[in-house]
Amino acid sequence: MGSLCQGEWTGTLGDAEVFSLTPSKLVTGGEGGLVFDIQRSLAERIRALRNYGNAGDYNPACLGLKRPSHELHAAVALSSWSA
Repeated sequence: MGSLCQGEWTGTLGDAEVFSLTPSKLVTGGEGGLVFDIQRSLAERIRALRNYGNAGDYNPACLGLKRPSHELHAAVALSSWSA
């Protein structure tokens, strides 16, 4: 996040990149993570997966999970990223 690797920005090196926010990382949110992607169809599928496979039409297209991050985790991640 915000770093270069061989002249390319991290988060742009593949179709999708996952960043962990567990307590042992430099940028932490207490738990959870981030997914950076460059394909709209992939982004829509990832959003559906985080909501029981439901893309918003109450017709799940796949199996998914429901494990939202809480505001406290977001605040911790933001403060550790900007430090």
